[in-house]
Amino acid sequence: MTNTIKIKEDITNNVITDHNVSSGTYIINNYLTNRSRYTTTDDVPSLSFFRIFNKNFTNRFRKSLFLGTDIQEQFYNQHNTSQHKFQNFNHCYAFFLPQADITYTDDQFGDHLITLKSNYSSSIGYPTVNQITSLIDSTNTYFQQYGNPDARPFYKRELSFNFSYINFRSKGLFDSFVTYVNLGSLRNALVDSIIYDGAGRAANYSINVPDAKYLKTKTEFYKAVKMNKNQLQVNGSTVFTESVQPQYINGLVTHVKNFYNENVLNLLYTLGHTFALKASQFFSWYRSDQFGANNAQLRNSVQRTIVSGSMNVPGQITFSSNITFNKITSSYVPPSTFNIWNASVTYRFLKGNKGEIKFSALDLLRQNKSVINYGAGNTLTIGNVNVLKQYYILTLAFYPRKFGRNGNQ
Repeated sequence: MTNTIKIKEDITNNVITDHNVSSGTYIINNYLTNRSRYTTTDDVPSLSFFRIFNKNFTNRFRKSLFLGTDIQEQFYNQHNTSQHKFQNFNHCYAFFLPQADITYTDDQFGDHLITLKSNYSSSIGYPTVNQITSLIDSTNTYFQQYGNPDARPFYKRELSFNFSYINFRSKGLFDSFVTYVNLGSLRNALVDSIIYDGAGRAANYSINVPDAKYLKTKTEFYKAVKMNKNQLQVNGSTVFTESVQPQYINGLVTHVKNFYNENVLNLLYTLGHTFALKASQFFSWYRSDQFGANNAQLRNSVQRTIVSGSMNVPGQITFSSNITFNKITSSYVPPSTFNIWNASVTYRFLKGNKGEIKFSALDLLRQNKSVINYGAGNTLTIGNVNVLKQYYILTLAFYPRKFGRNGNQ
């Protein structure tokens, strides 16, 4: 039986001024200037029950099964005081938060290790001060966040499954394999309610909706094959997420389904200590389907192929180079393609190769566009940022390689 109490206090003191162009002076903005104190108290008494079953065979295997549950009650208090009376509030809540865990382990000594986990958890998310009662910044004319005094906490329930396999022998399809699945739902989920006017300006409120759901999966694998003094390594991963939640646009409900997938594959071949070649493939895509007041579909994707290599030659010299082929697509804009090629040469000197001088040439093709392209919710963000193009770096480094009083490596 345990009881956890957390008390957190945030004190904010903002002094905001407006520039008077005619007089050239700064005038205090009495609305945005504010001193506030926000205190939260989180009290969670918990009663835990668990049971462990073990089966062992000396130097052969060990199997275990863990069953556990936590019975919790959360008492939560939000207290905010401000110079502006409309921001003063005191909210108290109490929620029942059960937890449960099941873990099975099969350890075959020297051969493989298998772990299976299943977990059920529940938690509460609370609206922030700005979601309850906010100070509206008039300088941001195209997006203004308003408070909602009726915003309530949301109840989150999540069920997860995890499988892990580690192979201690060279034979086998994988040296390691991990996959997990998370299923979750939100009751009284906090979502955006956006109202647009004729000039395209948006007023946003946080409101509660009955239900929202999500799914997350991820799989990773690794395999290494040794061929005399050479080695081939393969690893990869895939991620998939899906979420469904309603939101409001100009007072009308819109159901939004979001999908995201990411795939990575890496190949590395090493020829002793002389040569290394690596190839990587990355591909991700995002899709947002909107039904209701606004029927629309947003898409974007990022494809990236990377080839890199390094070669050590006699005389402690290393040549390295890499090239990245990029292709980015998005709804309503033309696709963007560009390649980035970098190269470097490194020379090691002094006893124990403690000294290093390196010359690098970056973006030799002058094509780096530094594209920003990602999706979140019902929004695609697309743009570019300023970056250096075709530049060179000369670095000098020294590595002591010995630390501690006795000079231990």
